[in-house]
Amino acid sequence: MITLINTIEFQVKEVKPLNKCYFIVDRETLQIRESNICNCAIYQLLKTIYASTQDNIEQADPYATFHPLLKRIINEIDYNMGTASSFEIQFNNQSTIEVKVYLTSENFIILLKDNTKHVQVFDIIEENNQRLTILTEISKEIMQFNEPKKILDSLFERLSSLLDVDFYFNYILDSSNNQIKLMNYHGISKEIAESIEILQFGEAVCGTVAKTQKKIIAEHVDKSDDPKVQLIKGWNIKAYICHPLFAHGKLIGTLSFGSSKRSTFSTDEVELICDICKQVATSLERVFLIANLKETNKALVATNQQLLIEKERADKANKAKTNFLLLMSHELRTPLNSIIGYNELLLTTPNSYLSNNQIKQLEKMLRASNQLKNMINDMLDFVRYDNVSLTFNLRKVDINALIEDCILDAAFFAKSKRVSVDFEVLMNNTDLYIYSDLKRLKQVVTNLLTNAIKYNKDNGNVRISTNVKESILTIEFHDTGKGIEEKELEDIFKPFYRSPSNNPTVEGSGIGLSLSKQIIHELGGSLTVSSKVNVGSTFKITLPLNLY
Repeated sequence: MITLINTIEFQVKEVKPLNKCYFIVDRETLQIRESNICNCAIYQLLKTIYASTQDNIEQADPYATFHPLLKRIINEIDYNMGTASSFEIQFNNQSTIEVKVYLTSENFIILLKDNTKHVQVFDIIEENNQRLTILTEISKEIMQFNEPKKILDSLFERLSSLLDVDFYFNYILDSSNNQIKLMNYHGISKEIAESIEILQFGEAVCGTVAKTQKKIIAEHVDKSDDPKVQLIKGWNIKAYICHPLFAHGKLIGTLSFGSSKRSTFSTDEVELICDICKQVATSLERVFLIANLKETNKALVATNQQLLIEKERADKANKAKTNFLLLMSHELRTPLNSIIGYNELLLTTPNSYLSNNQIKQLEKMLRASNQLKNMINDMLDFVRYDNVSLTFNLRKVDINALIEDCILDAAFFAKSKRVSVDFEVLMNNTDLYIYSDLKRLKQVVTNLLTNAIKYNKDNGNVRISTNVKESILTIEFHDTGKGIEEKELEDIFKPFYRSPSNNPTVEGSGIGLSLSKQIIHELGGSLTVSSKVNVGSTFKITLPLNLY
């Protein structure tokens, strides 16, 4: 049974496969011009077939083995002269040989293939092994490079001889603009490359592949009227295949190969190119990731350098600020101490000629001066703490005595605010000692007591209580002020924070609570707050007794 196929112009390289049996025969003289028969499967098959028939042949002449078969083939060609054909020849031992004949202007090109069933299986295995070998070798080559162009140039060099391709184009996806950008190429001039640098989705072959995410095989391009191939047709490309490149299921670009020497690709070649494109996609993804990592690291280095510069500037500015505050605080304290000293001297001088009204004014002046002095001291401590840790002088401290001293110091202030202060002494006046810093602890207690008085209501009350449980001392300051909004509780310990709900006429720097929390933390304890609006607030100090 002879099957006719369309007559087209074939070049020898298009039809004669490597390591296969073929003959190129002169059409007029029927002389063999070229062949590949030695050590091929067909040769061994024919020797077996004819050795058991009357057509016994000379073992020393390999061509003689093919003479009977060639006669049958020539007869078939004569029967369909002027056409290219494909047919099978069967033998008595159930062997089958597939014959493909291609006609050129001067020759018959005859391809022979053993189509016996078990041989077909071995051929498939051999072809798969050959493809795997090629893929493995290509994979090793492209893994050596970390630049896309070197990867693709190495691949193209290998495929150009294997598949007779002389063009390749690699486009990378620009998804934000629905277009692809030419990154690497071979076979065209720089001017042409610049003209096709950007392709919109759906434009030409590669743009269509990017849009549909499916490969396109264009054959006999030189005779095609398909609008998609008109661009490559102008470059004398006859066969073209474009494949999408995916990474983790997402399109990253396209890779295409073209040939001006052949008009078609075989099924095996298409499968090989598809497998290669998958490997290239993986390699390009690896290269892009490495490049992105390098860029990220480079940006991080630059950012770190800039941060170091900014840090140095900030440190210098902070140091200048600290020096300025220390200087100003010192300069302010010197005259302030003189004011306080002379004020106290006037108030304590016996038989002075001051009127009651003048004494009240001096007491207000002294109170304001002491408040200013405390604010300056807090500022100094805060500035010092911001640069280096505070120093502590730890010793045995009588807590009850410390609290009573603070209440006594604040008595005049509490009276002026019309706020009463109560102290619930622990254990019926029994002495309570803690190993801590007297000066710093008194600073914290004074600050919390002053705040409880300052932010209280008229005729309000401040209650101080102490408790000891499992070697932990607790000191609580309860006030009957307007309370603190829940959203502000996390902010009140921040430096310079002033609650917007407070009366703006209330004096304060916003440093006291922040500094108090830092001091208690350095002493190994904690300072917390709870509050209820229109009821009052409770500040709680917890400290380990640390008795030695």
